[in-house]
Amino acid sequence: MKRLISLLSIITALTANALDFSIVGSGNTQTQGPTTPTQFATGLRFETFVTDAISIGAVQSFGLTAVNNVLFNTEVFTAYNINYTVFGMKNTVFAGGDVNLAYGDGTQSAWQAGPILGNRFFLTDNTYILAQAAYDVALNGVSNNQVRYTLGLAFRF
Repeated sequence: MKRLISLLSIITALTANALDFSIVGSGNTQTQGPTTPTQFATGLRFETFVTDAISIGAVQSFGLTAVNNVLFNTEVFTAYNINYTVFGMKNTVFAGGDVNLAYGDGTQSAWQAGPILGNRFFLTDNTYILAQAAYDVALNGVSNNQVRYTLGLAFRF
């Protein structure tokens, strides 16, 4: 957690642009290997914009595995953002990449990385619903490839 706070301090110092804070729920489903039940988690997501189109951020989440082990996931990401309007509603589609570390009770630490794709559906100028999907590729052979999906409510400061 100290590393996440340090990372956020550095990110905030590098840019004077908006800081987005999200409360998210996520799940993942393995796409290869022995099948395990879908896992669900909750977490906090922080994102800031380096330019109008490029954002960087971090996510810290925690959840339970199928055998009631506590599982944590720390993720850093970057994305390219494109604003658009549909029926008068402001939206932002984004695509990018992430690297994350899954760790916790009874599990080995698993490094994963892959593409992310998502959309922000703005309810007001500073509040939006976040929808995102990611494909995580196992980097150290501890986990299997998986699809991870995220839904959250975000606030822009």
